Amino acid sequence: MKKNIHQTERFFRVLIGVVLVSFAFFGPKNYWFLLGLIPIVTGLVGFCPIYRIFSFSTRPPETEATKAPETKPIDTTSKPGTMQPSKA
Repeated sequence: MKKNIHQTERFFRVLIGVVLVSFAFFGPKNYWFLLGLIPIVTGLVGFCPIYRIFSFSTRPPETEATKAPETKPIDTTSKPGTMQPSKA
């Protein structure tokens, strides 16, 4: 699940969601406040399934500077409890 929502949009989604959910405590007494959970969840996760369906994204494309560094795989060929000589 690749993130497709920009940071600013995520903030506003959570904010709008909190306002909608607050209607459960203040305002009209009905279950429409549950719709506020959708923008809260999508804002916190950073992924919108509707955007995915339409191949849309508000997140800027990744560049070499913003990509996460690649990690090296762990060596699982050595036996537990044995020391390998250091390569100095």
